[in-house]
Amino acid sequence: MNTLISDLVSKFRSFSVEQQTQFLSEILSTTHYTENHSHHRIEDSIESIRFIDGLFCPLCGDTCVVKRGFTASGRQRYLCKSCKHTFSDTTKTTLQYTKKDLEIWVKYFDCMANHFSIRKSARLCKISIPTAFNWRHKILDSLRNRFYNKSEKLSGVVEADETFFHLSFKGSRHIETVAGRKAHKRGNAINKRGLSKEQVCVPCAISIRGNGLSQIGKLGSCNLSALSLTLGNRIKSGSILCSDRLNVYNDFCLRFHLEHNCSGLKHVAKLLDAQNKHIQHINGYHSSMKRFMRPFNGVATKYLNNYLVWYNEARNTNYDEYSLRKNIKNGVYIEEIYVQRDYISARNPIPVVA
Repeated sequence: MNTLISDLVSKFRSFSVEQQTQFLSEILSTTHYTENHSHHRIEDSIESIRFIDGLFCPLCGDTCVVKRGFTASGRQRYLCKSCKHTFSDTTKTTLQYTKKDLEIWVKYFDCMANHFSIRKSARLCKISIPTAFNWRHKILDSLRNRFYNKSEKLSGVVEADETFFHLSFKGSRHIETVAGRKAHKRGNAINKRGLSKEQVCVPCAISIRGNGLSQIGKLGSCNLSALSLTLGNRIKSGSILCSDRLNVYNDFCLRFHLEHNCSGLKHVAKLLDAQNKHIQHINGYHSSMKRFMRPFNGVATKYLNNYLVWYNEARNTNYDEYSLRKNIKNGVYIEEIYVQRDYISARNPIPVVA
């Protein structure tokens, strides 16, 4: 029996995405489980994940809650005896006020774990393209909130360097007012040579364990303010920071009590390489980041932080589909962040911190 199941699993993995979807729909239609049973199983999983340490009120945090009927969609409703508000397991989460069935959301999690495009995700989940776009950024917002809140500080030997992306106003309306120029017909050409305000600086860091982080810093060349706001509180004091010869890293290490190793000096490069103190890993980190971004055909700068978190989550899970889907699901079910649709497109077109 185990051999038969393993053969079926291996055969299933050889199917295309459309064939896998058709196969699963046929299996579900021939089993004794109905849509209601599946719907309730998803609801139970949300409650078990979010309230794993016991029920609490998402509005005030009190644990003195009792059941209070059901919502119009059939979800269990609770009443908080402290603040007298009612809530459900999706209150203050990405799933709050959703009009779509939860099974569609779970299918969309699979699409994001496989890095499918918005059009392909919309076709597989049978939703509109604007809905698929909004869902992507709602999920990435919850992932970003979870990533910055739960991520441990980098420690030990840490490599740091900055990379640059073209400043992009892709999808923005009234670009003449926002950018002070006419919209590009094709491409994202840069008019000035070298580093300029037309490029977005993204400071990055990676530990020897492989955990990485990155965030938009500023426009143009990197400075101490951008490094302090993006990496300052995320590297443990006393760690060894390896960087190139940019002087700002020396000032950064002095401010945050880090030991600085400059691998850009030729007379110490071989010695540092022998001690695993170099910037080769961060250079590989940049290369894989650019490869990850390439299929999206240009990311608008106002959404770049979300895609950076998506890349870090995928990389930290070794691009394992199951682990990434689990992180996406936990971020949506647990993180108390609700983003309205209109807020997504109305974000600051240049979300710099310095």
